[in-house]
Amino acid sequence: MVSPKLALIRQYFFAMDLWATLTDRSISGELVVWKEGSPVKRPRAALIDDAERAAAALRHVGVCPGERVACVLTNSAEACAGAVGVWLAGGVLISLPVPARATRLDEYRAQIGSLCRAAGSRVLLVEDRFASWLEVEGIDVRPYETLTADRAAEPSPPGPDAPAFVQFSSGSTSAPRGCVLTTRAITAQLEMLGAALRLDPERDRGAMWLPLSHDMGFFGGLMLLWAHGVSGLLSAPERFLAAPETWLADCAEIDATITAAPAFALDLAVRRRDRLRLARPVPLRACLLGGELILPEVLERAARELAPVGVAAATLVPAYGLAEATLAVTISEPGRGPRIDRHAGDDGDERDVVSVGSPIGEVEVRIDGEADGEICVRSPSLASGYLDDPAATARSFRDGELRTGDLGYRRDGELYVLGRADDVLKIGARKLWATEVERSVEGLAGVRPGGTALIALPDGDRMKHVVLLEPAAGDGNVDPLAREIARRALTEFGVRLDEIVVLEPGELPKTPSGKIQRHRCATVARNGDHPRIRPAARS
Repeated sequence: MVSPKLALIRQYFFAMDLWATLTDRSISGELVVWKEGSPVKRPRAALIDDAERAAAALRHVGVCPGERVACVLTNSAEACAGAVGVWLAGGVLISLPVPARATRLDEYRAQIGSLCRAAGSRVLLVEDRFASWLEVEGIDVRPYETLTADRAAEPSPPGPDAPAFVQFSSGSTSAPRGCVLTTRAITAQLEMLGAALRLDPERDRGAMWLPLSHDMGFFGGLMLLWAHGVSGLLSAPERFLAAPETWLADCAEIDATITAAPAFALDLAVRRRDRLRLARPVPLRACLLGGELILPEVLERAARELAPVGVAAATLVPAYGLAEATLAVTISEPGRGPRIDRHAGDDGDERDVVSVGSPIGEVEVRIDGEADGEICVRSPSLASGYLDDPAATARSFRDGELRTGDLGYRRDGELYVLGRADDVLKIGARKLWATEVERSVEGLAGVRPGGTALIALPDGDRMKHVVLLEPAAGDGNVDPLAREIARRALTEFGVRLDEIVVLEPGELPKTPSGKIQRHRCATVARNGDHPRIRPAARS
């Protein structure tokens, strides 16, 4: 329970008016944004001016308080100002996903149209370069660049308990659902996370590349820096994925002390270590890691290989969060370094698990089980439910508590995440994590990094096990590789693979932040559009 002293502190701490803070020109800071291959500086005061003019322009097209305004939040200065402009106009910002990996243009356009109609949005804001090919019937598509009224309008942002932001989940395990966040929930998250990271605008600078359409990019990046007056650099996910070394190069460019990324980004940075040419190590004090299951070997390899450029073990800060909690639920102590626990499962198998730290602020975490079980969360930054979906809301939000669908356990006050319940395969009487098989298979020569997904599909009275595979460049004959994958899955894990579906590079369905989209993988496995190999070795 929350102590009376902490409750008193919270009452004072959250007395801040979020909207007044976001538009306070006395707070210094600037945002450096990559545009057309070059960094462009935007002082905080200029961004506020842009946001206020955007709000006035939205008022001119009829946006009124409480109206749901859809936005594709790409990583541009115009999108940053447009997002805050929606709030100042009184609108509810509906953040729509950017195109996921392996998504066709017509498929994405249909998804955006469906989400706009489901949300009741008549206005869709996008970057000018995307407006022409993202036309949606019945929706007023407007570029952020056109939101430039001559003068600002009187702001009328959402009240403390009014919906302010609808954040669509990443869609890694199911179709995206809109998490409804109030002003109070957003304010609580930004304050709690800022306190946990001990942000100091005179000391800290942030570097980020995660998509602003993702909770970690928007709230853990842009809004965290903006609300706390911390200067930062904003790159784009496509730039990072094309050249992962740009991430740490950007950190060095601005002497970043804070950055955030999913753990797979560390792996990519290690692979591009030889391309880094830094004049001096990056002065990082916290590299916040989340968004996916964090593997001990990834942290160990990164600490070993990247320490000379400033990413030492003490800078790695594993955390756990989700869109339904605005963002962060737990965070490790900055400067301590990762903590690893040896965990024995119900079947006796042991594995190393990374601590994702202690609950932040007033967050409470409960495990629904005697030892391991579902992670349940109470937080002042919880969503109020899913947009216009009372059935889904009732399943996940119960009596002020969120049932996350993630499995884990507590030890010494810290949370250890085992994985998604959806990632558990039942092999006879045994439970197996799909991610363990994928990690082993990706160690084989001929498999692209991050290029496999193991899924189970109903097949009569049994489950059929299928691997989706992106081979590395080669001669095109993947039969020997498929047989080796099947052999390893069987001998190491007891999994008999029924099929291996061979994909082209870039076709494995993933979210914009790099997580495997298992529900889309199942669709790919069912549709029969790709070559299939039925491994000969099944014993």
